Amino acid sequence: EQNRFTNDLVLQIAERVGLDIEQLKKDMLSDSVQQELTDNLALARELRLVGTPAFVVGGQLNQPTEKTFYVPGFVPLETLSQTINQARKN
Repeated sequence: EQNRFTNDLVLQIAERVGLDIEQLKKDMLSDSVQQELTDNLALARELRLVGTPAFVVGGQLNQPTEKTFYVPGFVPLETLSQTINQARKN
């Protein structure tokens, strides 16, 4: 089963790391934050990214080319560096 972050868990973690809980609660409900999350989710679906982290290297998101590489999920630093170097060569 996939772990889910509930609001209570997020607030507990935020408090543990010293964030302003009242500001976080306001931000979590703000229209601008909700829109940003909606936009990011739509982009992730469009790119078929199914997890985090995910990296887009080279090119532009709205105009992918042969210079655009997608790195879904965690990869070793060496692999990410090789992908960046490959994008720079193209």
